Amino acid sequence: MTHIKHAGKPQFWYGRDGKEIVSGILGPTEAMLHHYTDVVVDTSEIAFLAKLPVRDLPELPESGWLEVGQVYQHNGVALMIRESHWRIPQDPADTPAQYMIVPWKAGVDYKVGDRVRYKDKLYECQEAHTSKVGQEPPAEPTLWKEV
Repeated sequence: MTHIKHAGKPQFWYGRDGKEIVSGILGPTEAMLHHYTDVVVDTSEIAFLAKLPVRDLPELPESGWLEVGQVYQHNGVALMIRESHWRIPQDPADTPAQYMIVPWKAGVDYKVGDRVRYKDKLYECQEAHTSKVGQEPPAEPTLWKEV
């Protein structure tokens, strides 16, 4: 059983219910007890998204209703729905109020193929490494390629 205790502030969560991926946001005083596996929980949107298994996430649908707190992948990047809305075919980066996209961050273990956003551009990791200040994507072309 998975038990997510209330943290005094909202918590972003992800888990598996069999083959189905479920995710959402718990309120500051809410707790949850469930049979989910592979659970990821964090109070920070950025830390939460950085922990998600991107390749296991469902693709962002071309259209349809999207609920706040749901997680998807789009062009190899994890993103979370920030605002419920009807999806139309446009790049999520063009509507930052609706989507939270994983930004580059120092101190993260990146694998080949991981994608991040840095200064409004998308980059793909070319060599596995632990990121450091000074190794931001445009400064390290051997580690990052703009997509």
